[in-house]
Amino acid sequence: MNQPHNWKKHNVLIAPHWWTLVSCFMKDVAHSPKNITVSESQAIDIYNIATGAYSPLTWFVKEKDYYSSLQEGKLTNGALWPIPIFLDIDAEKKEQLEKIDGSIVEIFDTKGIHIASLSEIEIYPFDTAIFCEQVFWTHDDNHPGVQAIKKKWTFLIGGTLQVKMDWKIIFSDVETEYIVTPEQTRELFLEKWLYKIVGFQTRNVPHRWHEYIQKCALEQTDALLIHPVIGEKKSGDFQNHIILKSYKILAQKYYNPARVFILCLPWVMKYAGPKEAIIHAIIRQNFWCSHFIVWRDHAGVWDYYGTYDAQKIFHSIPKNELAIEILCYENASYCPQVKWVVTDKTSPSKSSERIFISGTKFRNMITQGIRPPEEFIRSEITEYLLSEKDIFID
Repeated sequence: MNQPHNWKKHNVLIAPHWWTLVSCFMKDVAHSPKNITVSESQAIDIYNIATGAYSPLTWFVKEKDYYSSLQEGKLTNGALWPIPIFLDIDAEKKEQLEKIDGSIVEIFDTKGIHIASLSEIEIYPFDTAIFCEQVFWTHDDNHPGVQAIKKKWTFLIGGTLQVKMDWKIIFSDVETEYIVTPEQTRELFLEKWLYKIVGFQTRNVPHRWHEYIQKCALEQTDALLIHPVIGEKKSGDFQNHIILKSYKILAQKYYNPARVFILCLPWVMKYAGPKEAIIHAIIRQNFWCSHFIVWRDHAGVWDYYGTYDAQKIFHSIPKNELAIEILCYENASYCPQVKWVVTDKTSPSKSSERIFISGTKFRNMITQGIRPPEEFIRSEITEYLLSEKDIFID
């Protein structure tokens, strides 16, 4: 269990975070009369721990690491990790578990299937106020991340994770071929002799600004990993399959297929802005990306964070704590004068003279059946969006 993969054999690739790509899959997992049932969102964290996407984590966080992560942005072993990965339970379940001897708990999914076990468990109170303050920098109930946390149970259970070898996470609206592990991406890039990979995180369909930034980054690297997140998101976000199909349409005609890979990351959006951007970068390093794009308002929501706060936070991280290189880009828009996508660095025009459409305005246009201008989004994607129903999460 948790044996490091021999990434050093191919030292052309970037090392995983904290030098070890872990695996928590086992042929046989421990059994116990104690058990808990996890939600689909909690199962996503189990999957990411098991596959090494969260390396070096092999567990749901215990109390010392929980507070170290919140307050110091690091685990007690010194590894950079600013948002604790926790598993919450209610008071009734806590009492049930404590009445039974043993330090192992079986984990079942919503279908009643035993998927994993926790060993060396520890149960402790969950202070949601401290979590929200440290992670979201706000207690505002309108913040979707704060809303989600305040719905959590009052206790956390930590412990080392053992996951059944034959268990896989499945999404009804995303083909399994698009959900791959860090080990599989490593093999894919090695097979194609691609060593400098830039990762792009998204929860939106692609428009011209995205395309422009991705291609700028691709000029500096060997390949682009477009890595949309699939899983729980807020109302108004695009459905998983809509994002995936939109990118497939774009890549088919407007990208070099030998240089672009579209895969999906199971992830529950936190909307934690700067701190979530760090986690996103760590995950992509574990997926063997050497570079990671952080654009405007990365992982942010509405006006809770400054436009470039998610970029600025990386300036405070010592180079020896995060190996992946962060590529930062300014806000982009279409300039009629130069007839291309530009930023303030590249355009002679004033910002007011350019075509810029916010995400909210774009969603409203699509909902009303209005075609956004081609300067904003490729017409092929517009056609697809207008032909689909229920493209947004309720």
